[in-house]
Amino acid sequence: HGFDFITEDPWGEFADEKEITFKIRHTPDFTHGRIRRIGDLYRIESDNKIQGIAPGQYGVVYDKDHRLCLGSGMIIDENL
Repeated sequence: HGFDFITEDPWGEFADEKEITFKIRHTPDFTHGRIRRIGDLYRIESDNKIQGIAPGQYGVVYDKDHRLCLGSGMIIDENL
């Protein structure tokens, strides 16, 4: 919810998935996954299971090589 890009949306309108890395909370590790746009929301799916995700936390999205931070948004429901 409320996903904001740091500068501009690098993808525009897209119907497929984009490969990304992301972080949740303050963990030092990057997680590989995919992002899809569903209307005004973005859905992130992790390649691996992650414990401790809760609505209200923020996810920070990076490019697939975790060199560039793209933006962040609030987690509303990990089961969407």
